[in-house]
Amino acid sequence: MFESEEVRHHLPDCLNELGGQLDVDAYAKVLVYLAQKQQRSDVSAAHKYRAVFVRYLRMIDSLGSEFTTNVLKSQGLMLLSARGEWKSPTQLAWPTHGIVSNDQLDDDFSQALSNLRARANQVSINIELENGLEPFEEAYKNTAQCLCNYFAPWRDYVPPEIIGAFISILGDGFNGQVKVLAANYLGQNSVEGAGGYCRG
Repeated sequence: MFESEEVRHHLPDCLNELGGQLDVDAYAKVLVYLAQKQQRSDVSAAHKYRAVFVRYLRMIDSLGSEFTTNVLKSQGLMLLSARGEWKSPTQLAWPTHGIVSNDQLDDDFSQALSNLRARANQVSINIELENGLEPFEEAYKNTAQCLCNYFAPWRDYVPPEIIGAFISILGDGFNGQVKVLAANYLGQNSVEGAGGYCRG
């Protein structure tokens, strides 16, 4: 199964003795292990662990989208963002224009998951969370936090009132969180006033 000595060197000892397909839990544990080793290694070794991780993603992806989805839903499993940070698959979108790099899946990881991506008809990786909420419900609950993360780097280039005015037309959000975020950006200006002005 592991023909390359370079690959064997970076795996737990027990895996070097195995052959054939592993189950969902075993693949998830391998990916968690590789991610942890990559994060704790020097640059040279980290590059090798990353390459082995990508190789495993390709192998998992070849086993079908349902199997791959089940692996990616495993607790503690993280994928690399385009900015190089390890994040939950639920926090990453496929590489696309208009999304900050820290919220996009690394390009090599995306290519390794090409079968899964081909099956997805939307931008999001769309993995349901452990708590059983549908992806839309979970996304709705996290809208304010996503907007906050998205607009944080803009503060250096755009007046906060402009950002607040844009956010104010998006509605209240879950438990009024989007409205509160808009108010934070607007300062002394009212959310209702800014939203009404933007709507015309």
